[in-house]
This record gives sequence, C-alpha cells and structure tokens, in this order.
Amino acid sequence: MESETPLLQREELVSALQRDGLCLRHARENFKADEELVMFAVSQNGNALKFASEELKKSKAIVTAAALQHGPSMQYASKDLIEDRDFVLELCAKGASCLSGLDEKMKKDKEVVLACMSANGFQLDNADPSLQKDKEVVLRAVKSHGKALRFASEELLKDKEVVMAAVSENGDALKFASSELKNDRDVVLCAVKQSGDSLKHSSEEMRKDREVVLEAVKKSGRALSLAPAFSDDKEIVTIAVQANAKALKFASKDMKKEKDVVYSALKSECSAGEGLKFADPELQADKQLVMEAVRADGDALQFANALLRGDKDVVTEAVSTRPEALEYATDSLKIDKDVVIMAVKKAGDVLKVLPSEAQDKEVVLEGNLPFDVVT
Repeated sequence: MESETPLLQREELVSALQRDGLCLRHARENFKADEELVMFAVSQNGNALKFASEELKKSKAIVTAAALQHGPSMQYASKDLIEDRDFVLELCAKGASCLSGLDEKMKKDKEVVLACMSANGFQLDNADPSLQKDKEVVLRAVKSHGKALRFASEELLKDKEVVMAAVSENGDALKFASSELKNDRDVVLCAVKQSGDSLKHSSEEMRKDREVVLEAVKKSGRALSLAPAFSDDKEIVTIAVQANAKALKFASKDMKKEKDVVYSALKSECSAGEGLKFADPELQADKQLVMEAVRADGDALQFANALLRGDKDVVTEAVSTRPEALEYATDSLKIDKDVVIMAVKKAGDVLKVLPSEAQDKEVVLEGNLPFDVVT
C-alpha cells in the first residue's frame, strides 16, 4: 500500500507509528481523532501533533506529551492552549523546551520566559529582545546552558557576573564574551577549568599566563597548541601529554628529547601510542622506550626506528597487544613463523596483509581460515 493513500487500517497504523510518529499524516481522519493512537504518535515524534484532529490539539495530555518529546511542536497546539499561561508554566516546570512554539505575548512574559530558561537556557534565542537584555533572565539561561550567552545583549556580554556564570557551566561560552572579559584572568581561569580548549577564545595575554595555561592543559592536553610560550616548560608539557599523548606534537624540540616526558605521554589514557610518533628520533630508536610504547598500543610500532621494527622482541610485544601491528614490521619478521602464528592466533585476518610466503598451511590453519581464502 502506498504511503500517500490515507487508508491505513488501525493495525497497520500502529505498526507504522512504532517506526515514525509522523506516519499519522497518512491516517484516516477518524484515526487522527483517536486519542490512543495520537498519544502514541506524539510520544514518538512531537511534531505528529500537526496531524492530530483539532479536538485533540486542545487536549492537555496530548499536547504535554508532544511538547515534552519536542518542545517546538507546541506551535501545533490549539490557540487556547498556546495562550494558556498556567498550562505553559506547567509544561516548563516539567522540562518542556516550548518557548519557540508560543505566541509573541508569551515570549514577552518574564515569568514564562524565566520558567523556560530553567528548562533549557538555549531557548533565550526565542525570547523577546527586551528579555535578552534582562540580567535575571540571562543569568537563568546561562546557568542552565552556558552557550546561551550568545543570545544575550551586547551590554550583558560585558557583565562579569553573567559571563562567569556562563563559563562555569560551559567554558566554551567564553567565545561570546566581550573582548575585555576574554582578557579577564578570573573569567578565563574559570573557563579553562571547565574546558581546557576554551583557552582558544581567550586573549593573547591570557595564553601567556602560566597559571591559566597550566589549568587548561590539565583539562585538555591539546590546549598546549594554543600556548607556544610554554612549549619548553617541562611541568606544563608533562601535564599536557599525560592528558593527551598527541600534545607532544606541540612541545619544543628539547622536550621531545626528554625521556621522562615521552614516558608520561606513553602512559596517557588518550592516544598513548601517538606519544612515540612525536618523540625525538633518538628516542624512537630506544628499545626500552619503544617496548613501553607498543605495550600501550601495538600500532605505535609504525613510529619506531626501522631497526626496532625488525627486532623480534619489539614486534612480538606489539603483536601481543594488537595483532594487526605486524603490518608495520620489517619484511623478515612478516615471514617469521613464530611471530606470524602468534598474530594469526589472535586475529586470522592478519594473513591478508602478509606476503604469500608467510601463508603456508600450518599458519592458515592457526588463523582458523579456510585454506583457499589466502591461496
């Protein structure tokens, strides 16, 4: 049956609504007036309210379910409910983000807007401009959703209390603050403690403030890329690579030669193996350090010195962590039966990247693959 024909039987409609509430649009008129079916539809997709009967658009239960599922669907409710202040306040108290679906009068009503901000501060975008200048409203909004700061008036973007509240909730809200506050140490410290990457929104002066940068890299190692003035600061670099091994990329040449700094990167819970990638070539040839790297992430073998990629101890350690790392070994070890069997026992698919001379019947059987897969 084509979806365009409004002849769906009730059973078919129930099945369709389980997949998409908007299928209500194809239902017969009597089904669009069926409270049970419409409730099912709007609970799955609030916008299905658009296709409900006029009578059900007056139902508080139906409209509540729709608005809780998708706040803007409030626009499809009956005019009486859209203008029912007490009902709207009840919806907001339940967490509905329905301000965009209300009329202009409601968007100017401070009590209603405050209630909406408590539910979802990002709705500040839909408030009347007069309330986007209201400090109480904006504070309520940014405490709920820091990035709602973008919808505040220019005057409030200069208000330290408002901006502090915003960056406390989401450090990246610093992006919308005034230039003066992007250079305010209290504000920037608050922002980077919440999100290290928010350092990118601060002033150049703040990126040269050691305490600010230290707090930023504690939250996000990548923040080191924003503070080149500290690329040679061992404490800051160490903390950065502990948070994210890839931060070693932004360290000075001298720091990339520091064995203990690189070790810190290899112990990171984020991209540990990448620490070897950015280490000084001399350390990429250090067997002890490379063993530590491949123990953390077998794929780190690809960043090791060529001689160590041909070292059986190193390759065995890498393969034990990640069999597919055998791809980065020298050709001689790709045909070493001990290493190859160890790899295929862990992951039979490794055979597909090995030279044909490594794929004898014994090896293939160890990989639990049919012999004709690789022959």
